[in-house]
Formats: sequence, C-alpha cells, structure tokens
Amino acid sequence: MDILFTLLQVVVPVFLIMGLGYGMVRGRLIPDAVVDPLVKFQITVSVPCLLFLAMYRTDLAASLNPYAMAAFFGAGTVAFFAAIAASRLIWRRRPGEAVAVGFCAFFPNAVMLGIPIAHRAFGDQIMTAVYGIVAFHSLYNWSVGFVTMEAVRRDSESIAAGFIKAMKTTFGNPLMMGLMAGMAVG
Repeated sequence: MDILFTLLQVVVPVFLIMGLGYGMVRGRLIPDAVVDPLVKFQITVSVPCLLFLAMYRTDLAASLNPYAMAAFFGAGTVAFFAAIAASRLIWRRRPGEAVAVGFCAFFPNAVMLGIPIAHRAFGDQIMTAVYGIVAFHSLYNWSVGFVTMEAVRRDSESIAAGFIKAMKTTFGNPLMMGLMAGMAVG
C-alpha cells in the first residue's frame, strides 16, 4: 500500500496541473484564441530554453549509462516496430499511417511528463540520467521514425535522399535546436 501511496504522490500532482489547464480551457477561463499561441510559445521558446539550460548544466559523460540507454531505446524501438506491424497486419493501415501509429508508441513524452515525474519521484540526483536520455531521445526517435517514414513513402526518391530529409526535419525542430545548442555551449 505504501508503494501505491508514493506513486500517487508523485504522479497525481502532474496530472492535476494538466487537468487544471484542460478545465480552464473547457470552462472558457482561457479563451480558445489563446491556446494555439500558448502551445506554440511552449514548443518553440520555453521548452527549448529548458532543454538548453538542462544540457548546458548536465555533465553528459557522467549521465550516459549504457545499460539505461540500451533499455530505454531498445524498448522504444521494439514498441515502434511492433506498433507498425500491428497497424499493418491487424488494422490494415497503409504504410504511412502505420508509421504514424508507430510514432505514437515510440515517444514516451520524456520531456513534458518524464522530467517532472522523475524529479518528483527521485529528486535532483536522478536528473543527470534523465537529461542524458532526453539529450538523445529526440535525436534517436526522430531519426529512426523519419527515416522509416521516408522509406515507406519516398515517392521514387533514394533512401539517402529520404535520410537527408529526415535529418533536416530532425535538426530543424526547435526542441532539437535547444538540446544541441545547450550541448554545444555546455
């Protein structure tokens, strides 16, 4: 019972904040016209700044635990390809749709949920490891995902052209820019 109580103490506040935001929009305390600019600001400015500071302050050499990385990325990769296979074989989705379903299984929301939940659960001492995973999570997941997407819908382009397009998409993302700039400066 102690474990359940501890879990609720860690997770419930994060979801209460999310629910509060949802309720404020639903109750018209925050007008619909404000939501899209607020989300755009969050994705293009505030979260990239958070990631920049995290990467700047994190000793990546100390945070790169090969066992944690293998477990995290291995599980994500298996989930990605299993979701694609299930989508194609069970639900008979087209290849591009199947990769989109795979993306849903691939991304654990390590930034928006993982960071606050890990911090609440384990405190500052775990954050170096969390930021180590976050540093490579987007790069790895987007690269594998976009390359897979380009491979299935490449429209007679070469796989190399699809890979280049995937890398441009990955490194043109504001979140990746914040991560990479923080690593470069740090």
